[in-house]
Amino acid sequence: MAKYRRETTPEGVAYYPWLSKPDVKFQSDKGGSYSCNVFVDTEDAKPLAKIIDKTISEYQTLIENTEGKKLSLNDKPYVAHGDPKDKNKIIPQGKVMFKIKQYGLLGGKPFRPIVVDAKGKPMLDNNGDNITVFGGSRVKVAFDLFTYNVGGNIGVSLKLVGVQVIELQDSAEPDISKLGFKEEKGYEHSQEDLTFSAEEKSSEQKEKTDNDFL
Repeated sequence: MAKYRRETTPEGVAYYPWLSKPDVKFQSDKGGSYSCNVFVDTEDAKPLAKIIDKTISEYQTLIENTEGKKLSLNDKPYVAHGDPKDKNKIIPQGKVMFKIKQYGLLGGKPFRPIVVDAKGKPMLDNNGDNITVFGGSRVKVAFDLFTYNVGGNIGVSLKLVGVQVIELQDSAEPDISKLGFKEEKGYEHSQEDLTFSAEEKSSEQKEKTDNDFL
């Protein structure tokens, strides 16, 4: 069975993507890492989850038959809403998160994922680097399924190859729909609230200043 298998996620929402520069906080010895986790609707995620499960199962059977012993399975590279493995409860209801990552050095050579727009055009800044893609962008992510056996623990990881941006979130503040919010009845903010608060604060400060001279 092939060690690598190229796949692409359905369209989903990027979660903390690192695509322009590698994140060197934890893997500086490997050139840091790029990543693009993605939230996908549960129904849309099922075919890809099935491919991943089948890959793991086939690999487990192959290795166990070769080594003649039962092996441990590591966590799968996807987590659904409500799964106990989502300890910080970051996955929205009705979503599955696929965890996709790649080191910044492959075979001793620098790696950088491809980032293209909806038409397939590379998205580069004036320095030739990938532009910054913020969380909340709608994307498809290409990756390689990579099976591994480390000390009797087997599994599959999703190795980032490239990202197609369908809808770009170009700031760190996504619109409310991407946060899972919707319009509700309740408090409506206005600029007058800020003006009134500023006037109140100014009045309080003046009163304190005047009292200094009593």
